[in-house]
Amino acid sequence: MTIIWKVVKLESVPSENNLSDVCKKVSWVASEEYSDSFPDYNAFVLGETILNSPDSNSFTTFNDITEDQTMEWVKTKIGSSEVTNVENNITTQVNQMKNGSIKTNLPWNK
Repeated sequence: MTIIWKVVKLESVPSENNLSDVCKKVSWVASEEYSDSFPDYNAFVLGETILNSPDSNSFTTFNDITEDQTMEWVKTKIGSSEVTNVENNITTQVNQMKNGSIKTNLPWNK
């Protein structure tokens, strides 16, 4: 199982601490990418993380931010325990779908 973390949206402010275009909030999703063998399973966790005030020594302007850098900031901010909790939640969702203990289909899509 591979859990992928992706940025969904970034929010910035015009300035903070004499710095311009400061990223303040990250909306993200962690989900499992599936092979064709499990097309009906879709497990994910959505989250939002408010970032710390920027440090002028390591500041990256909004237009220069990368997704990898942003996810590193998020994972650092929420901490390794919460990263593990999110990933365990996704694994639990998948296992429950596989063993039939939860259903994920929509009743009108029969």
